[in-house]
Amino acid sequence: MFGALHAANPGATVVSVLGVSLAGVWLALGYVLTGELAIPIGAHVSWNFFLGPIYGFPVSGNRVSPSLVRVQEIGPDVLTGGRSAPRPAWSGSRPCSSGASPSSATSRRATGGSRSPPR
Repeated sequence: MFGALHAANPGATVVSVLGVSLAGVWLALGYVLTGELAIPIGAHVSWNFFLGPIYGFPVSGNRVSPSLVRVQEIGPDVLTGGRSAPRPAWSGSRPCSSGASPSSATSRRATGGSRSPPR
């Protein structure tokens, strides 16, 4: 669902939608493990804030300027994300997937197991 909502972003490709879908799983994990919607909302806002206004990367395919740091992406789109930003590329997918295990372990240790969202 998260990937589908980002499919209309400027410069979106099949690879970028798959990468954004992976980010959606990572964000959903924050909610599923804690039952707190603030976790994925905070992670998403923080990611977009640091990606655009701080580091100068495009946010959802849109350039944000000015930024604190000027960045020029060099390399193939599959590594840099091209016009879509690093999140849907290998460089953005890797932090999402590698951050899921420690997040899950920390949550389970703190709550004594996986917590289901309230109904």
